[in-house]
Parts: sequence; structure tokens; C-alpha cells
Amino acid sequence: MRPQVLVYGHRKQPDKQFYFTTKKEKEAAFLRLFNYMRTDWKVYTSGMTKAQKQWYDRAMMGQGVAAIQLLTLRRKYEYEQWHIEPVPAKAADRVSVAPALKPYWIDVKQVRVRREASYVPSVTLVLANHKELNFLLVPHMATHKDWDDLNAASVFITDSLTTEWEKDLHNGEGLKKALAVINELRHAVYYALYPETASEKCTPERVIERSMQGAESFLSEYSNTPIEELKRTKRRPTTLEEANEELAKAKRTIGSLSYYLKQAGKEKEVELALRD
Repeated sequence: MRPQVLVYGHRKQPDKQFYFTTKKEKEAAFLRLFNYMRTDWKVYTSGMTKAQKQWYDRAMMGQGVAAIQLLTLRRKYEYEQWHIEPVPAKAADRVSVAPALKPYWIDVKQVRVRREASYVPSVTLVLANHKELNFLLVPHMATHKDWDDLNAASVFITDSLTTEWEKDLHNGEGLKKALAVINELRHAVYYALYPETASEKCTPERVIERSMQGAESFLSEYSNTPIEELKRTKRRPTTLEEANEELAKAKRTIGSLSYYLKQAGKEKEVELALRD
């Protein structure tokens, strides 16, 4: 089986990936996704058919085949969409393995609000470690108008928290891409120092050029300033032939200056300059 990745994601969370290369690993990946959706998104609390319930019970016993069948039957349900992608060969589009970010225990995975007539408005932050932080919005010395204003304010508070959360997700994705660019540049520098380690189809020139393009694309997406133009003005020779040509030019220039200085009676100055 060729390397593949099981991808799960929707409008309320970024993609979550589960890699597998064998049938056994595939069953384990679907079991992990089944348990993730069951515990984090509570998607199996109701609305299951008899067939789905049978597969669910078997998946709860750790049967990977049952998890595959259940997730396939419910694939079009909200918050249960998934797909499988092939893992590209490393040499196809990059020379390094894409790095993953270290998880942080206070990362917010979801923001939700509860507003009912008989409840105090509340906001819940779901963290990466499956913990939840609940905030009750209670005004001091509440009047009837304060209560109405509070219900309206909870919407704005939730929107603000969600915006901040989505901004962090955007920054996190940017950090992940930045690490990928750095890792590619690390390989490019290594191949430039030790070209004998690079394959015939992956020359240092190609790696460096591709790394530069990736860096420019990343800067265009996340930077708020124009990309600094790289100056291609040649300032020094980079081959032995070019160095010899520059040396010959310098000798001709020195010879010409010496001739004119001697004609002007500056023999001593010429001797001192040549000696230095």
C-alpha cells in the first residue's frame, strides 16, 4: 500500500491528519478519528440507524474495520466529512519532511456560546487537551434592561473570541509554513556545502531555487511589506577564468598608470607604490 493520509476537517476546525502505509495502520487511523469525533465533537450521541449502531458497538470494542464502515456510512454528515489523500514522494516537491508544531495545552480548538431564556448566557472555550473553560456573563445589580443587554452582548463577546481564535489559527498555520521553509533552506545549504550528497535529479541549484521560490511565496502570503528585490549585480568573479581575466585587467591598469607617472617624473612614487 502506498503512503496515504486520512484528512478530517471542517469550517470550525483546521484539518487533522492521520498517516498510514499498511492495512493495519489504516484501521488504526480510522479508529483514532472515530474516537476523536466521538469525544471531541459528540457526533454519535443520537440519530444513528440500526446498521450504524451495530458498527458503532464494534468500533467501541476496538475493531478498525467497523470504524471504517461507520465513518463511510456517515461521511456526508455535518462535522463528519473526511477524505484520503496520497502522500507525495519527498523528492517530488520538497527535499525535507514538513515539520509539525508542538501542541500547547492552552490552545483553543473551539468557541461556543449558550443563550437560553432560563440560563445565564455563557461562553465555553474548548482547549487542545479536551478541557473546557466556562464563563458565565452575569451583570452586577442586574435590571431587566441589563439582562436584555447581556444577552445581546454575549453574541459580540463570542464573535470577538472567535475572531481572536481564528487569528491564532492563522498565525499557527503561518508558523508551520515558516518552519517548512526553514527546513527546506537547511537542506539547500547542506547540499551546497556537500554537493556529493545530492541525487542527480535533485542538484543543489534546483533545491536552492525551489527554496527561494517557497520563501517568496510565504513572504507574499504573510508579510505586509513588499518583497525585497534581490540584486543580481555581479560584484566579484566566481570562477578561475573570471578571476584571471580580472587580474589581467588590473595588471594592464597598473602598467598604464606607471607609464604616465614615470613620464611625469614620479619614478620614486611608482617604485614605492609597486613595493607596497
